[in-house]
This record gives sequence, C-alpha cells and structure tokens, in this order.
Amino acid sequence: MHCPRRSDKPTILPLFQMRSDLAKRWVLKPFDEACAARQAEQLGISSLVARILCLRGYAEVDSARRYLSSSLREDLPSPFQMIDMEPAVRRLIQAIRNHEQIGVWGDYDVDGTTGASVLVTFLRELGAEPIYYVPHRIEEGYGLNVDGLRRLKERGVDLLVTIDCGIANAREVAAARQFDLDVIIVDHHQVPEELPAAVAVINPHRKDCLFPDKGLCAAGLAFYLVIGLRAKLRDESWFQGAVPDLRRYLDIVTLGTIADMVPLTGVNRTLLRRGLVELSASTRPGVVALKQVAGIPDGAVTA
Repeated sequence: MHCPRRSDKPTILPLFQMRSDLAKRWVLKPFDEACAARQAEQLGISSLVARILCLRGYAEVDSARRYLSSSLREDLPSPFQMIDMEPAVRRLIQAIRNHEQIGVWGDYDVDGTTGASVLVTFLRELGAEPIYYVPHRIEEGYGLNVDGLRRLKERGVDLLVTIDCGIANAREVAAARQFDLDVIIVDHHQVPEELPAAVAVINPHRKDCLFPDKGLCAAGLAFYLVIGLRAKLRDESWFQGAVPDLRRYLDIVTLGTIADMVPLTGVNRTLLRRGLVELSASTRPGVVALKQVAGIPDGAVTA
C-alpha cells in the first residue's frame, strides 16, 4: 500500500486568512456614565480611570478615594472591631506586667514567619523576651502538635500565641490546657465548626466577627494585634518616652501579604501602600539580602 509522503514544510496561511483568524470581537462591559463623570470630576482623574473604578464596584467617591490613596491614620478600621481582640490584648499585657514567659508559634511559610517576626519584634521592644517556635515542615507538618507544645512548656512558656495556624487544632489546644499553657490563636484560615478552647481566637472569618475586611493574611492580623496592644498600653501610660512607630513593621507585613496572595483591596491595600515605602528603605539584614538577590539593592520596591 502506497502512503503519500508528508511534506516537512509547515503550512503557510495567506496573510488575509491569518488576519481573519486573529480577529476578535471585543464586548465592552456597560458602565454607569454618571458614576464615571462624578469620579473624574471629584477625584481629578481621567475618564478612563474613573470608568475602570466604576466597573470594579467603586461607585462611591469615598470608596474610590480609599482605593487610590488610602491613609493609615484615616482608613484603617479599629483592631477592637475584631472578635476576641480585647481578651487577647488583655492577656498579653498581663503576661508582660507579670514577667511571664511568652511563646510565639509561627508557620514555616512567608506569611507565618513574617507574622511571627512582627509580634516577636514588638514584644522585645516592650521589654519582653519571647521564645519563638517554627515547626519543621517535613518532620512536624503544619499546625500545632502536642510534642512541640510540651517542649515549649518545659522551656517555661506560660502564654503561647499562634500565628497563621491553630484554628483547626482544638485537640492540641485542649492538651495545652492540661499542662497549664494558655493559648491565643491568630489565624486567617477556614474556621471549623468547633473553635479551640483558647484564651482568644482572632480570625476575621468567624461568623461572629464584625471586622469589615475578611481578606487579611496572618502577617496583617499579627500587625493588627500589635496595633491593639500598643493602643491599650498607651491608654495605661506604659510608654515613658516615644510611642513605638508601627510603620517600621510594614516592610515585613508587606512581604507576608504579597507572598500569601491575598486580595490587594481594603486594609491590605492600605498597609501595602505604606509598606512598599518601608520595604524600599528597610535596613533589616534579611530584607537587604533579599533585595540584593532580586537585583534591586538600591532601587525602590514598587507594585
């Protein structure tokens, strides 16, 4: 049987046919022209940007302004809108005043390590000497484990704060209570039906949490815990000199937020707006080394 020989040469389509094949029919999404005109006039932006804002759901001038140029001072919701923030802060202050040993249990990803770093660094600034613990990714896996909790208790830890884990560890938290280890959970993962019996469970996804922004990562939640802690200590006249400037922490909060790929809207966008400035100017050895490897040792870090 004779089989015709296939040509090795590629088939070349006529130019007019190629153009026809590449032709696309663009369908523009309808938008509110009055909304776009209002945004352009009141915000001083182009009609194109105004149209995009309206199409993205920012129909109100104030919400559009916050999206474009939000402010840390004016646009961040209070940390005490978050359920269990009050008891968490109260217990931490008790531990600091009574010189209890505080432990911080992080996670091994960027969000978990940066979130733990935020809390550990601030506690040190307050004069505490926290012990931090990051489980081995292969040998221990994700989340709390009883052996690790017991080791921390043996090192004298009285109060443990978990960052980026713990919400699904009801059994382990119950075990910790058996050997008198108090636990505060700071986590942003899915909330199970049974909450751990911890001193406080900070998670914006809780059904009873009225915090308006649900998209924070663990680093952002740790930063919010620090905001709440500083606010209460300031009310109690703890600081004899200057009150700590928390903007300095936003370089590592930014790393955790971007690495965890949470939505860059609302609170996250506000934190990152300033965080990119702090990241550009950061002198932390780890951040400096990371920028050198990325090829931007002296340049500004942008979005």
